[in-house]
Amino acid sequence: MRSSIGFHTLIGLGLFLAGCSTTGSNDEGGGVQDTNGSDGDVTDGSDGTDAVDATDGSDATDGIVATDGSDATDESDATDGIDATDGIDATDGIDATDGSDGTDGGPTCTPETPVCEPDCGIGASCVYEAGACSCKAVVPPCTELNPACDPGCSGTETCVYAAGVCACEAKCDAGAPACDPACGAGEVCDATCNCVAEPCAADAPVCEPGCTAEQVCNSDCACEAKPPDPIPDVLLRPSRSSSVDISPDDQIVAMVNSDGDSVSFFDVGTSDAEVRTATVASSLEALYEPMSVVIHPNGKTAFVANRGGSVVAIAGIDTAAPWLATELALDGEPVGTALSPTGATLYVTDWVGGRLYVIDTDGLTLTATHALGTNPFAIAVTNDGDAADDDEQVLVTEFYGRPEGKEAQDLGRQGIVYAAPTAGAFAVTEIPLAALASCFTGDLAGSVQTTGCFPNQLTGITVHTAFGKTRAYVVSVGAAPQGPVAFNHNMQANVSVIDVPTLKEIPALAKNLNQLVKDQQPDSDGDDSKGRRFLNMPMGIAFVGNPDIAVGYVPAAGSDILLRIAYGEDDSVTVGSATNFNIPVGQNPQGLATKNAKLNARAYVGNLISRDLSVVSFADQATVATVESTPTPEEEVPVDADAVDAWKGKRFFNTSTGIWAKEGWGSCQGCHFLGLSDSVTWSFAAGPRQTISLDGQYATGNPSDMRALNWTAVFDETHDFEGNTRGTSGGKGAIQRADGTPVASPAGAPAPFAQITVEDATTVENHQALNGSMKHLVNTPAICGNTKTCPDWNQIDDYIRTVRSPRAVTSADAEVGRALFLDGGCQKCHSGPKWTTSSTFYQPQIFTGALPTRVFEAQRAFTTAKDPNLLKALPANTNKDATLVAGDDSTGTPALRRQACNLRDVGTFGAVGGSDEKRANGTEAQGKNGFNPPSLLGIALGAPYFHNGAALTLADVFDATRFNQHLTAGNPNFTLSSTERDQLIAFLLSVDENTTPVTIPADSKLCPENFTQLP
Repeated sequence: MRSSIGFHTLIGLGLFLAGCSTTGSNDEGGGVQDTNGSDGDVTDGSDGTDAVDATDGSDATDGIVATDGSDATDESDATDGIDATDGIDATDGIDATDGSDGTDGGPTCTPETPVCEPDCGIGASCVYEAGACSCKAVVPPCTELNPACDPGCSGTETCVYAAGVCACEAKCDAGAPACDPACGAGEVCDATCNCVAEPCAADAPVCEPGCTAEQVCNSDCACEAKPPDPIPDVLLRPSRSSSVDISPDDQIVAMVNSDGDSVSFFDVGTSDAEVRTATVASSLEALYEPMSVVIHPNGKTAFVANRGGSVVAIAGIDTAAPWLATELALDGEPVGTALSPTGATLYVTDWVGGRLYVIDTDGLTLTATHALGTNPFAIAVTNDGDAADDDEQVLVTEFYGRPEGKEAQDLGRQGIVYAAPTAGAFAVTEIPLAALASCFTGDLAGSVQTTGCFPNQLTGITVHTAFGKTRAYVVSVGAAPQGPVAFNHNMQANVSVIDVPTLKEIPALAKNLNQLVKDQQPDSDGDDSKGRRFLNMPMGIAFVGNPDIAVGYVPAAGSDILLRIAYGEDDSVTVGSATNFNIPVGQNPQGLATKNAKLNARAYVGNLISRDLSVVSFADQATVATVESTPTPEEEVPVDADAVDAWKGKRFFNTSTGIWAKEGWGSCQGCHFLGLSDSVTWSFAAGPRQTISLDGQYATGNPSDMRALNWTAVFDETHDFEGNTRGTSGGKGAIQRADGTPVASPAGAPAPFAQITVEDATTVENHQALNGSMKHLVNTPAICGNTKTCPDWNQIDDYIRTVRSPRAVTSADAEVGRALFLDGGCQKCHSGPKWTTSSTFYQPQIFTGALPTRVFEAQRAFTTAKDPNLLKALPANTNKDATLVAGDDSTGTPALRRQACNLRDVGTFGAVGGSDEKRANGTEAQGKNGFNPPSLLGIALGAPYFHNGAALTLADVFDATRFNQHLTAGNPNFTLSSTERDQLIAFLLSVDENTTPVTIPADSKLCPENFTQLP
């Protein structure tokens, strides 16, 4: 039922004044790499990584197994026979009276307003009958897909749906059961007309061979670990946010299906017989994207945070037909969930609104909202083992590293974890997590060097007690943006450790897992395409349920593996195992849960892309089973071809395996988590570049309306980032010949792939300085002949079109702020359906000039020069020369063609407080003649702002002292009081894909509208 708070519509998206651009490439197994990003002139002589969009920002990270050939469709297991719609209808099971908390409606019991005291709680509702109010269990809805009878049927009956009614019908004659079809050899027909194994009687099971002293023989005549002691009314260990959770009795696993807006439940009580039992919609609304799930101590109710704007309670999870019992609408984007030990209180993080929600689980009632940082994400609640909730700590990660020095420096930020007591005043303690001065030692630019890194994208936090020490383990992406750009130095996988009693970091235990992998798993075969795999995009940590050891497992979303990490009593740290150093799981593992029991330990891993649950045996150090969670788009009936392409593109975008990176280091998602931004200012071949969020690359609902790419508009196709895959990530790339060899420039052509010349019998394709078309190469079999890899970039493009920006943060000041936005002339750069004036106004076409004799005709795109008199609405120094070229760009050589009409000089080059305007090689950066305006979508996840990270907050963006040229770019007399500044910020934070866009002023369009491509 809908909460009394009411539902907010899905607003989605935010905005971004900074950012790094699209990137990455991924192929058979992989996921696009974003890390690289030179954004400058392809002719400037920078190395092969140049000409990359600032957005890619991903790290040198990797290039794994080009031979694995994993296809986006692999790993999914469709054999369990469970339909994704099984067990629940998105609209069913909600009683209008369900979940009332007894506090509303006063003390009077009436038919119109029944009130029960005490409250009925989850799974029951208050009803008026015969002059009195009483609690009555909520019965699952009666539907054709999931018939439910009230009262329930006997063991010899079955519930049947017919004509809108559910009724019990006799299943068989218990006195003379007959099974149809007849039972086979070794089977008997039981009293419910089911064939069962003859030797096994449920009431007197016999296991052959016999079980050990630590095992019991279950009703299926199989040996399994003895169940834990009777469960008290409290959780057995600290609660934490994850995409997967397990019930205290180790019988039920819950997994969110973010792409399917549902939650799946699995019966895992019998090893090697795990099966999905039900799938339940995670909201009454569509497209609500569940992110995390926690199970109540009673093992009967699960709570889910939907990024689309709500928290729900799903009841009856211990049955074959769970149902959505209560839903509470929340502002912003709820992402992380954790419970107090008794399950009485649910804590939820709001990723875009900077808030912590406190919710009473009895009726799902919001009791408090606390401001907490900027972008809180993962959450954990301590658990000292007693039945009291008032003596614990709530620990929350700030998703992005906090700037502590100059941007684009390896030691320029620190991680932040917030701690607050569960009782008394909400007093927050900030726990800083230091950057690692010696993060990784390895080959860099031809010599062995050591680089630093700082914690960023803090995706997970887990509390574990071992050796009598209670510690919190924080997983993050280690960012090393200082350069040079190299696959094995820019992006790492860090774990930081906090001493919970003192709420301070233990610096000696802060480790880069990739350095430990390198030290403890030598590359003995000498083949970078197979064997050793590093971690890309770590997504949390879970520990074996044993207080005598501290052994955890970290899932790497890009690398498709689990890595074992063991902390000794002497604080030694080792990774891997002698059996299998890494444990391969499904595609894009998002989270995991381990069993509570010490014996027969297992882990359950939720895989976003392959849409299945991996069952991992610690004894075998291997995945021993895979169970479908929801069907993949290829398995849906009917098949939606567009959905399949976007799903495959998402796989390639997210993976660091296969052709996409070297040894698993890099992926597009490493810099663009959920397609958005890592908020890092990277030192690229073009200069300092903030990662650009991809939610504004395409206009909502119009796939033909694309923004020019990179901060200086040097790319006009997503496919141009093939160079990033090969240069920055060290991958093989997707543009391959039929024999699997990469398409490359012929002898004598310029070395960087961005300046490729590819030949077939009739064509010499010049792809230099925005000439030519990489999409043409991909779609031309005579050039790109590998039918398996060549479509990959088209599919990545299809995925990027689906990336949505964060939901807006609502505010009463937004409308006033909109008026200020218009008065300031902000729409001259930030308007239209993409909330940016930037556009790719022409269709890139094949170019048959020969390199290097013909580069580009200055007037090829424009028959007449722009009349400066038409630019009265723009600053005087807006690019307006006849050739529409950026100008000298620090060297005197024109660097940009065609897209120069998108550039706007608003005084941010060299802005005080940002990183130095230097390229990775130390020379002056590009951009002094202006930058390509970023979209305002996703701004709540975009700090710091501007291309060089000069503005740490939105308030800084409107600092008239430091950034007056930017403030007055649209109106030379524009000023803001502190109150007006806050109102303008409120409007910016309210912008998402549902916000009515501001029309682009006609005199702000420098690029031609009716462009005719010249031959």
